[in-house]
Amino acid sequence: MAETILECHFMRARVTLDRAGRIVLPRTVRDELQLAPGDSFDLVVHGDDLTLRPRRTSTPLQKQRGVWVLRTGQPLTAAETDQTLRTIRTVRAQRHGGSVATKHFCSSTISATSSR
Repeated sequence: MAETILECHFMRARVTLDRAGRIVLPRTVRDELQLAPGDSFDLVVHGDDLTLRPRRTSTPLQKQRGVWVLRTGQPLTAAETDQTLRTIRTVRAQRHGGSVATKHFCSSTISATSSR
């Protein structure tokens, strides 16, 4: 007999509306839902109930602190990161007619460092 584990997250917090009509979501909520500045929400009002639902874009690629971040919900392995960087550099080089620099990051750098 298979056991089903249901994980429910429930949080209650008090937030205040400022003069400009804004509320601040607590950091724990933003972290749990992986929210970032600029994220959009769907607003549903039913009677006295107000519901905000994050609107997930089709592309999880977002800029954070000046760096493009792929938000998949799962961590990438070093090999996946290396392959992604190689692919991006190849496509960029093809677009600009240049050559691809052969630099190895993540797993290959770690391997080279740890073997010394």
